[in-house]
Amino acid sequence: MLFRFTPFANAAAAHPLFQQDVRGLARLRNFAKLRHTTLISFAWGLGFSILFLLVIMFLAYPSSFTLLSRAGNASFFLLVVSILLMFIMDTACVFKSANSINREFANGRWDILKLAGLAESTFVRVKHGIAQLKAWRLFSGVMGLRFTALLAYTLINLPTQRLGFAGLLQTLIFAWMLLFQPYWHLKTTAALTIFSSTHTRSITTAYLLSGALIFVLWLIEFGCWYVGIIYLSELTSNHWFGTYLTPQEYLSALIGFVVPTYGVLYLIRSAALRLTARHLSTMET
Repeated sequence: MLFRFTPFANAAAAHPLFQQDVRGLARLRNFAKLRHTTLISFAWGLGFSILFLLVIMFLAYPSSFTLLSRAGNASFFLLVVSILLMFIMDTACVFKSANSINREFANGRWDILKLAGLAESTFVRVKHGIAQLKAWRLFSGVMGLRFTALLAYTLINLPTQRLGFAGLLQTLIFAWMLLFQPYWHLKTTAALTIFSSTHTRSITTAYLLSGALIFVLWLIEFGCWYVGIIYLSELTSNHWFGTYLTPQEYLSALIGFVVPTYGVLYLIRSAALRLTARHLSTMET
C-alpha cells in the first residue's frame, strides 16, 4: 500500500539514472529502506503528538469539559505544528534539489544524456522523484503529527455528532485536509523546485525562484481552503447538527472542497513538469 505513494512506484524509478541518483540517499536508496525510514519518522511524529496530548489531558483532569476543550485546542496546535514542519520540509526540498538540474548543465552531463537518447520527460520524472525523496523524512514526520490530530479530533467530536451524511462529511473533509494535502503538496513543491532548477543557471537564483513559487503555492492553497470552507459552510449550515444531507448535497460538498484543493495542486504540478520537459527539449546540446 505504501509503495504506491512513493517515488519508487513511478516507472522512471527503474531507469539507471534514478538508480544512480538514489544511491546518494543512504537511508532511502530502495523501497525497503524508505519504508523503514518512513516508519521511524512517522513514529517520532506520532510519539511526540501522543505525549503532548497526554500532558494536556493530565493538566485538564478531572473536568470533562476542560478535558475536551483542551484536547480540541491540542489537536489544533498539532495541526499548526505540522504546517510549520511543512515549511521546513519545503525549505529542505529547495536547498537539496534546487540545483539538481542546473548542476547537470554545469558539469556537461546533460549533453551526454541527451546525446544518449534520454527522453526529457523521463529525465524530469527521475529528478522529480529524487526531489521528493530528499524531503521524505520530514514528510513522514508531518504525517505522524497529522494522524494524531485527526484521531484526537475524531474521538473528541464522535460522542457529540449524529451519524449520517453530515458527520461523515465533516470527518472526511478534515481527514482530507490533514492526511492527503501534505502528500500532494510535497509532489507539487518538488515539481516547482526542479522547474526553477531548469530555468536558472545560478544556484542563488534557483533558491530565490523556488522560494517565491512555493510562497505563491501556499497562498493559493490557503485561498482554496478558504473558498472550500465558505462553500461548505453555506451548503451545510442547516445540517451539521441537524438533519441529514441529501446524496446530491453530499456529493456537491465533496466536489466543492476537493476540486479547489487537489485539482489546483494537480494542475500546478502537471504544468511545472510539462514546462520543465519542454524547456529541456528546446535546449541545444
